[in-house]
Amino acid sequence: MKKKYLISLIGVGALLVLSSLYTAVKISMGSSEVLTGATTKIKLTDPNSVTPYATSTPTANLIPIGSASTSLQDGWLGATNAGDLVYSDGANMTRLGIGTAGQVLQTNSGATAPSWTSPFSSRIYTDPITHTFTNSGAENTILTTTIPGGTLSTSNTLKFRIYWNVLDNNNEQPLNLRLKYGATTISQLTISDQISANSMVGFIDGEILGAGATNSQIGSIKIFGTENKYSVAGIVNEAIYGIASGTATEDSTVNKTFSVTMALNSGNADFQTVYGYVEISR
Repeated sequence: MKKKYLISLIGVGALLVLSSLYTAVKISMGSSEVLTGATTKIKLTDPNSVTPYATSTPTANLIPIGSASTSLQDGWLGATNAGDLVYSDGANMTRLGIGTAGQVLQTNSGATAPSWTSPFSSRIYTDPITHTFTNSGAENTILTTTIPGGTLSTSNTLKFRIYWNVLDNNNEQPLNLRLKYGATTISQLTISDQISANSMVGFIDGEILGAGATNSQIGSIKIFGTENKYSVAGIVNEAIYGIASGTATEDSTVNKTFSVTMALNSGNADFQTVYGYVEISR
């Protein structure tokens, strides 16, 4: 009659063999004992002759990786910062450091590895406060912020918008707007013979683009709005509009001041900005 054996582990590395005759035989790990039967042979190898799986006691939540000596290291030592990512470059495991706040993960231009990038459009600055400029014959800054170096690069675009209104300007006075980047006034827009109503509302917007090089930019400023004029026929609504463009050669790899300024050639006008923002598009 053939004997059948049931083999199970007891503790670390030990075997318990139960035969059909209910005889228990315990074989300790590391012994050289051999259990034989009609069709079975079991031999336990000394674990001291085998390279251990790690060079030290494993640590929770670390990814083991092979070393040059063919043993496993306890965790990938290159991922040293919170948020680091580990990925394969096709031959080895490599590290992608954590991106900056608001960035998202994408595939690089060569479609060979992950990389960080800012979203297609992201807000750089917001001014939600209403500002009133009384007797604003002087040049006033109505929106300004610092643009970090590298933001425009060679092909990115800064976009801005300012919502505004004007009160009590009854002298047919021009409105002068200037768009500035660094030390350069990129464009200046003058709206003549239109600013004459008791109330006007609208928005000013525009953009600055990287023009193929980090020291080349083009930009424009635009104004749109409506004004209410009094006439013998009553209140008349008229449109306000205008656009101006220009260029700059500022070094966009360093921080630059962005600003939009306004001047009304009137000593009795109130110009208000109620909301403004600047954003970057890539």
